[in-house]
Parts: sequence; structure tokens; C-alpha cells
Amino acid sequence: MKQNDEIKKEIIVPRITQIDANYFDNEINKILFNQILEVSKFLKPGALNNFKSELNFILNLVIYKYSILQKNSTFGQDLVGLKYNDSFKRTKLYLYPILKYFFPYLKKKYEENGTRVNNNVMLLKNILKISQFLNLLVFLVQGKYPTISDRLLNLKYVPTKKYNRSVGYHFMTRQLVWFSILELLKLILPLVNYSKIKSKISTLVFSKFYTKRIKIHTKYKNSSKCVICKDYLILPCTISEKCSHLACYYCLKVNNF
Repeated sequence: MKQNDEIKKEIIVPRITQIDANYFDNEINKILFNQILEVSKFLKPGALNNFKSELNFILNLVIYKYSILQKNSTFGQDLVGLKYNDSFKRTKLYLYPILKYFFPYLKKKYEENGTRVNNNVMLLKNILKISQFLNLLVFLVQGKYPTISDRLLNLKYVPTKKYNRSVGYHFMTRQLVWFSILELLKLILPLVNYSKIKSKISTLVFSKFYTKRIKIHTKYKNSSKCVICKDYLILPCTISEKCSHLACYYCLKVNNF
């Protein structure tokens, strides 16, 4: 009976929420690392090419200091309302960055150096991949320990607040509204007479231009001499919008009007 009560009291965090927390952690790391690379553009070309692994390792340690050491949760867990359980003892605080960051750093550094891969290293890599796959299968069944480091250190995810299992449909409603608007546009847009709209816009925009042009032609009929060269007009133009006198285009350009 006591065991059944303990099982009932144990809060089960949804698997998708735990996967989202790890996904957000990886994305936050990528964004911050890309920002570091953007800043390094002002340095000499290729100045940080040989130190990308070290920079990523230092970045992970900084994130670890300001997330797990202070709040007992990662930034990704904060976004989904999770944290680690209270079993984070001092030994685990030191083992966590070693398992989570240092070993992947060594693996990546070994691959970047291009050293000859022997059979023992290949065996370790294959064992790691198989263990990750098995851990994923066990996680999907049990709903605990999404990563190997969490399983080795016995770190469980717990909600920061009283977990609400009710499903919110706000996002789904918003998506349905957008889809309905898009379907409505697909029905309406083929019925629109674009040529008629284009002609109306052109008449509104160019109406002033046409009226000015008509005025110029009437003035040209009345006064057919250039005010500058006193000769017959060639390519008549007005001197300015405020001035109604006509002059040749060449005369205006030569005299810098």
C-alpha cells in the first residue's frame, strides 16, 4: 500500500516537455555561440577556427554556472516550467559538467585533430551510440532520464509549480483562424479584377501629371519662343513649378536651372 501511495504521489512529467527542455538548451547554446562567432568577424580571418571547441566548452560552463548552480535548472527547463529534483549534491555538481560538457568536448577535439582512429576508440564510439539509443528507448517507456548523464546521476525532472495536465487550445485556435483566413484569400483573390484596380490607381497617381502636361501644351501654343535663347522651342520645359515660362531643355541644362 505504501508503495502504491508513493507511486501516486510521484509527479510524472510528460516526455515531450522533457524533450523540449533539452531541445531549447541546445538551441540557446547555438544562438549564443553564433553570437560569439559574429563578434569574432572583426578579428583576423580564421583567428578562432582552431579554438571553436574550447569556446563552446567555456560557453557551456558559463551557462552551467548561471543556470544549474543558481536555480537548479537549465534555461531550457525554465522555458517549459521544469527543474531538477533536490538530489543535486556537491558530488553531482562536479560530475554533471564532466559528463555533460567535458567528455563531448574531448570527443569533438579528437575528431577535429584528425588523428588516426584505432579500434578501441571506434569501439567506445559505438558503445556510446548504442547506449544513447537504449537510453532513448527506456526513456520513452518510463518517462524519466532523457539523457545518459541524467540517468547516471539520477537526476529527475520535476515541475517548478503545481503541474496542470489540462490541455490549452489557444495555439490550435489561432492556427485554425489563420488557416481559415488563408483559405478565404485563396477563394477571393482569383475573383479580383487586377487590371481595373491598376487602371484606377494609375489615374489617381498620374492625374496631376497629365493636367500639368495639358497646361504646358496650351502655353506652348500661345508662346512658342524660348525665354532664354529667344528662338523656337526645342523640347519645351517649364523653368520651375512656380514659374510658367517655357524654355528649351538644352537651355535649361546649360544655364543650370
